[in-house]
Amino acid sequence: MSAAAAPGAACTAAPPCCCRPVPQWCPPSSAWLASVLASLPDPAHRRLLAAYATWRVIRRLRRRADRATTGRTYTATARTNIKAAAAFLHWLATSKSTLDRITQRDLDTYLATGPGA
Repeated sequence: MSAAAAPGAACTAAPPCCCRPVPQWCPPSSAWLASVLASLPDPAHRRLLAAYATWRVIRRLRRRADRATTGRTYTATARTNIKAAAAFLHWLATSKSTLDRITQRDLDTYLATGPGA
């Protein structure tokens, strides 16, 4: 787990980092996320997934926890969302396509033949 940066100080931690301590209830842990990121062959996809996990998924969990107790269901959903994004990026890499060139037909193919099909 990463320590929080001092107020006004620049964060020097490696992504994923939200510059706040991660509460005990809050998987995905840094080690788990690092292993998911390491499974992606493309460095650009790793950066994209790290940004998504940090600024969308984990940030949403933290906000929810600030308002109420967050149970296992929310954290399991967070892991599922991150794993689904990683699976899509992996499929994208193996299909020799990129996010800026993918078409609706490609998305339909992924949904019909991908991991959740």
